[in-house]
Amino acid sequence: MSGTVPSPAVDLFAPVRSRIGWIVVLAAVGAAGTVVPLVAVVELARTLWPAVDGGPVDAERVWWIVAVAAVALPASFAATWGSIMVGHLTDARLQHDVRVRLVDLLDRLPLGWFGRRSSGSVKKTVENDVSALHHLTGHAVHDLVVAVVVPVLSLGYLFATEWRMALACLVPLVLTVVLYAVMMAGSREQLVRYDESVERLNSATIEFVHGIAVVKSFGQGRRRHAGYARETDRFLRFYRGWMGETATMQSLVDVVTAPAVVLA
Repeated sequence: MSGTVPSPAVDLFAPVRSRIGWIVVLAAVGAAGTVVPLVAVVELARTLWPAVDGGPVDAERVWWIVAVAAVALPASFAATWGSIMVGHLTDARLQHDVRVRLVDLLDRLPLGWFGRRSSGSVKKTVENDVSALHHLTGHAVHDLVVAVVVPVLSLGYLFATEWRMALACLVPLVLTVVLYAVMMAGSREQLVRYDESVERLNSATIEFVHGIAVVKSFGQGRRRHAGYARETDRFLRFYRGWMGETATMQSLVDVVTAPAVVLA
């Protein structure tokens, strides 16, 4: 039987899956806690409104609303802090676990494998790619939950109280989704190019650092520095061009989602 047997898939998040669950729960509680005080202000105004015409006010309801808001706000702060803290502890645990696995794997690879690859690509895998997990576990999970919970609760309350205003609030949201879709078009290819640029820059950096001793001994600084400078300039041109392509759409998104625009 010929052919290469595929390696079994590795679940990188298996050691921290329960912690990620806690991030989600705490982030949801924290996000909900930020909406409750705003809803409490509206409900408090609605409860006190009859007093303007001299009508009776439900004092018990007023105090219940105040109590709920007073509890929700510090609970939101505590849950948000807890979600961010657990996220960063999870990130530290995950990066340690992945790096240990990678080092163990590299220790068992044949020398020919390293001969077919540059030191920059190995460094990028062990250092840059693993460090990139920080945003995923330390921030992205929390931010995603907040980005979903807050609009859903807010729109749900608005539709329950004033559906016309809720429909108006959907306009900036729809525009933002459309603008982001346009802005992210072709991002897969750009990410591949970014990955390749970082790998080349890492290789040039390592080559330059390792050649410092040679430069001191034989005075070849200009040639050694030329390769590093060339890759740095190439990376900067690519990254500046990529950011320039998305700057206009990002500015439009910032304008559309600005509080003043949404309020108007």
